Parts: sequence; C-alpha cells; structure tokens
Amino acid sequence: MQTIRQRVEDGELDEAEFEETKEAIVLRVQDWMSVTREGLREARSAACDTIVASMLHTGNPLDRNVAPWMLRLIRQLLDTVSADGDVGGYVENKHKERRAARPKGKKASKEEREEEEEDYEDCEQLVLHCAQAVLRVCSQERYSRVLYGRHLLTLAMVPQNGTPETRAAFLEFVFDRLRMRKVPFRFVTILAFACTVPANEKALRDKMATAIQNLARRERRALRMRLEVVAKSNNGKVPPGAVRWQPPEHALAELVYLVAHHPDLGEARDAETLRFVSKFLSFFLQHL
Repeated sequence: MQTIRQRVEDGELDEAEFEETKEAIVLRVQDWMSVTREGLREARSAACDTIVASMLHTGNPLDRNVAPWMLRLIRQLLDTVSADGDVGGYVENKHKERRAARPKGKKASKEEREEEEEDYEDCEQLVLHCAQAVLRVCSQERYSRVLYGRHLLTLAMVPQNGTPETRAAFLEFVFDRLRMRKVPFRFVTILAFACTVPANEKALRDKMATAIQNLARRERRALRMRLEVVAKSNNGKVPPGAVRWQPPEHALAELVYLVAHHPDLGEARDAETLRFVSKFLSFFLQHL
C-alpha cells in the first residue's frame, strides 16, 4: 500500500492535497484518542464499581473473616492509590523517555504537553476512583476492620498528594461517608490531613475543620444516649463492655500512628519535625 508521501512523489497527489489530507488524518487520530481516553476513564470507573459490588454482595456481611481474594482486591486498589494511579510507572517512563529523546534545548510541543497533562489527569482520576472504592467497601465491618495503619495512611495521603480537584472531591467523599455512618469514626483522621492543603484552599481546610467538630459532637451525643439507655435498664449502672462505643478522642491514637509513619516525616528529632507533627495534632485536637 502506498503512503500519502509516496503518492505525492509519484504525482498522484499535489502538495496542497497532501497537507489537507495530513491535517484530516491528524484530526481523526485526535478524535479517536479523545474517544479512547474518555472510554478508558469510564471503563476504569465501571471496573471500580464492579469490584465494590462483587465485594459487598459476596458472602455474609456479618462474617468477620475476609476471603483472601477480597483482601487482594483491597490491596490492589490501595497499591494503585499509593502509585498515584501510575501502576508500573508506565506514564512516568513514557514521558521520561520522550524528554530524553528530545534534542537538548528543544521544548516540548503543545501536543506533547497536552498529552502529558491528560495522562496525569487520568492517573488522578484513577486514584480518586480506587480510594473511593476502598471507602465504599468499608461500609461493611468485615472490610473496615482490616483497614488499619499503613492502609489508612495510603488513603490519608490522597488529600496531600492530589490536585485541588482530587483533594476536594476525596475529602468531601470521606466526610459524606462519615456523616452517613458508612465508615467507622476513626476514619475522621483522614480529614485531619486537610491541614496540609495550600493557603489558597483555606475554604476547604475550614470546612473539614468544621466537619471534624460536628462529627465529634455527634459521636459524644450518641455515646451519652447509649450510656443513659443502658443505665436505665441496669439500675443506674453501666456494666463493663455493655456499650461498644468509644469516645471520639480514641481516634487520636490512630492519627498519632499516621503522622509517625508519614513519608515526609524526617528521621531527625528536631524542631522542624516537632512542627510537622504538631501541625496535624493541633489541627485535629482544636476541633475535636
């Protein structure tokens, strides 16, 4: 099959027609890429929905044992979040190779810059989908009880590492899950990471501070009501272990763990480290 350039050289196509045909092909390829990219985004979202549905509707929700394949799915979702949506480093390697192959001093073209931005935007959306999927499956206690420590830290890092859009969407989602009691109260520690948002996102930080305050107040009120009900039925006494409900201050222990294992926490125990730790703890305690 003859290429378009060969047809020009053979005289079957003049230069003007060649330029017009080339432009048409470029536009068609761009259209195809945009459709493919949009389709890929929808496919990723649908895949996360499928994972959530399969995990929530498989087995007995009251069963405290989680099947190994379910744990692997949760781990894969968290690994994707931890990798900033670039599993295997494909996107990073692709653009790194392009930069290395580009002649010294030559800047990237507009098309290359746009493609790179779209690739990283895809990664951000994938991170958001996967992080939200993990929170959705945690509506069942059998899953939320296995999500501790470093797993929770992976989710808590989303507001710090993400773009402003991802940050706001994820924190709002966490707040909604807490407000509807779809996740345990200890997940409120994720909202404490709103203290790391830039100064120009003060409105988001203030909103999360108010959210922590309102959620903690509701928890105390619910605990007080439960204690009163139990006391009335036991001659004014509350037997040990009668109320499986912890005060909101218990979440502080979870936050201490998250901050202690924060990847940005330096090894040195100096004033800078203390300021870093106190930023999280003071933000949380002020509104708890």
